Amino acid sequence: MADPDFQRRVRRLRVCAALRGIYVPTACQAVSPDNLGGVMLTNIAGNTVLAGSRFDLSIGDAEHRVPEMVADFEAKSLRFGGGR
Repeated sequence: MADPDFQRRVRRLRVCAALRGIYVPTACQAVSPDNLGGVMLTNIAGNTVLAGSRFDLSIGDAEHRVPEMVADFEAKSLRFGGGR
């Protein structure tokens, strides 16, 4: 995964995700049945896995899920009276 395009996409995704408390770790390579060499999305505050618990998300999947998660977080926040 030393592809420069992959690294650029991961950096951009990490910036977008970090604004909403989501960390995006990546695995360099598939090394076990529980590490498939992809991307994981985790909640920084709760230290919980949001998606890709086995590093099984592709970068494309992660790029689609982060905006959905952000929109969902914001909708819940507004519903319960929270703001940004």
